[in-house]
Amino acid sequence: MLAAVLNRIIPATDVMPGAGDVGVARFVDGVLVDAPHLRPHITSLLHATDAGERFASLHETVQDARLREMARREQASFDMLLQAAYTGYYSEPRVLAAIRWGTRFDSRGPTASFDTRSLDAVRKRGPIYRDVSTANRPEPGGRS
Repeated sequence: MLAAVLNRIIPATDVMPGAGDVGVARFVDGVLVDAPHLRPHITSLLHATDAGERFASLHETVQDARLREMARREQASFDMLLQAAYTGYYSEPRVLAAIRWGTRFDSRGPTASFDTRSLDAVRKRGPIYRDVSTANRPEPGGRS
């Protein structure tokens, strides 16, 4: 059921897999083990989404309507589910490969070193911020 919900939240496209199809449900389960205080929020949301009928057997438009209703009625819990879903989805190797994250390599060899001379203008300009470190604060009750 969670995989079906995840596939509606992040559906498959021509290029991208659906969240439920790449195992994000396992990731969400792991989040609920590591953060047990989230479990009642997510499980009650899922039970309400699946109430009366099997969510996975519903037509996609009905699934989407049900999820919109849950998002409206249980906004905080739904946001928790969304955060876990997107975190799991964008840490999944198949998703990262589909968006070509980290696959850009220069076939000519190692990347050239960073040229620190490009920072010279910034160094010459000097700081453009207020130093609020404790070393520069006046003593309590003292004058600045």
